[in-house]
Amino acid sequence: MRSSRKLIAVFIAGLFYVAILTVTAQRRSENNLPKSLVQQLILDINDNKNNFCLSDEDLKVLHENLKFELHDLNADGVSEYFLYIDHSDWCGAGSNCSYWVYQKAENGYKLLVEDKVLRVKETVTNGYRDLSSEHKTGSCENGFLYFITPYKFNGENYQSEKIINDCRVYKPEGN
Repeated sequence: MRSSRKLIAVFIAGLFYVAILTVTAQRRSENNLPKSLVQQLILDINDNKNNFCLSDEDLKVLHENLKFELHDLNADGVSEYFLYIDHSDWCGAGSNCSYWVYQKAENGYKLLVEDKVLRVKETVTNGYRDLSSEHKTGSCENGFLYFITPYKFNGENYQSEKIINDCRVYKPEGN
């Protein structure tokens, strides 16, 4: 009887270990990123569409706080990179971090979409999982107001759909 309890305890501990590894593998730091991808991100941020250029301090913050998630959006066995800079100067008080989604391409990396807090949806359009940008923009009755921007793949990149305003009831963590 004791050996079966011990075996069950070891099995449960193993499950927790695998779960921890999975979560840890989802969010990784810049050290695990290809240098060419980090360089591409910097080029895309400095594209000067808005007369913007990263300062030396900005670059320091970027390198120290760049994180990523991996998601295989088109079920080809090759994950796309969801990059974000986990720092209050970049995310603001609401943790509305900008995400840049890159796909490995023949000659480097292709930017598929950039927006706040991008999440992968279950639905698929043109062979790619749909995405959604959902970020807090203020408060509303009993909750927070969210701007939700659905994204669908058009064969080349992600295009935004109609923005939705949604008031979500506040639920304290743990409830």
